[in-house]
Amino acid sequence: MINLKKIRKEKHYTQEQIGILLDVSKSNICHLESGRSMLNQEQIIKLCKALNCSADYLLGLIEEEKND
Repeated sequence: MINLKKIRKEKHYTQEQIGILLDVSKSNICHLESGRSMLNQEQIIKLCKALNCSADYLLGLIEEEKND
């Protein structure tokens, strides 16, 4: 989750709020942001919808979010 922390802060979410959304602990979100843990496909989709971003951007596959 290369860009999770960046996107989360831009959208003014706390780690706890993201954890509640994904039904995981705050420490799990910390692990995601540091690259020590990964989400499953369903969780990635849920997170992208909530943060209004693409999976490619969230995962760091593209450098900028495309705003069409």
